[in-house]
This record gives sequence, structure tokens and C-alpha cells, in this order.
Amino acid sequence: MDKALIYKWVNFVIFLGSLVYFLKNPIRDFLGDRRESLKRELELVARERLAMEQRFNALRKQMAGADSEITDLKKELRQEGEKEKANLVKKSQSFAQKIREDATRIASQELNKTKLMLQTKTLLLSVDLARGLLERSIHAEDQSRLLIEGIKQLEKFNETKSAG
Repeated sequence: MDKALIYKWVNFVIFLGSLVYFLKNPIRDFLGDRRESLKRELELVARERLAMEQRFNALRKQMAGADSEITDLKKELRQEGEKEKANLVKKSQSFAQKIREDATRIASQELNKTKLMLQTKTLLLSVDLARGLLERSIHAEDQSRLLIEGIKQLEKFNETKSAG
């Protein structure tokens, strides 16, 4: 098997491991918070539904003798139920959209964070590699020459900065 392919797979596995490592807790926390929020909303809806059912039953008992009023009340309650249903559907769609947006935002933030971390690590490894190559290939006379050139460049920079 080709070494380059093996290195690519190793890098890919490391990348996936990093993603799992860094995204596991934030996503778990986010989903736990959302679950609790939805649970509270469902409990509230259940209480509201129970209250509506109790109201309906009380009205039914009060109007047992008046068929026309009962018919009118049933129509009214049915309309309220439809409005509540439409409202609940709208709320659930809003919650679902918010969950999608939050998940997208968090995933994007975590991806950017991971990219930045990988870029930083790559940069540090590159610097270490360059330092090692320089240490092996630069001799004492090269160091002296580079030091003198660096000092001259700094002096030129200071002169141009002072003039500007």
C-alpha cells in the first residue's frame, strides 16, 4: 500500500477523532438543554390542554338543556381548538427551526474552532520542522552573515519608519 495513502488515512482518522473529541460535549449539552426546554413546553401544553378539556366539560354540564347553545359552544370550542392547534403547529415549527439554526451555528463555530486549532498545530509543526532544517543546514559563518543582514534590515526599517 502507498505510504501517502496511509498518511492520508491516519490524518483523516486523527481529524475525525478531534471532531468527536471537541464536538461531543457541546452537542450533548445542547441536545440536553433542548430536550429539557421541549419537555417544559410539552408539560405546559399538556396543562393547557387539560385546562381546555375541563372548561369544555364545565360548559357541557351548564348547557345540557339548551341544544342550540351547546351547538354554538361546540363550534366556538372547535374553532379555539383549531386556533390552538394552528398555534401549536406554528410554535413547534418555530422550535424546530430554532433547533436547526442553533445546531448549524454551533456546528459552524465548532468547525471553525477545530480548523483554527488544526491550522495552529500545522503552523507550529512547520516552524519546528523549519527550525530543525535550519539547525542542520546553517553553520556558524552562515549565522553570523544572517545576523548582520538582519541587523542591517532592522536599521533600514527604523530609518524608513523615522523618515515616514
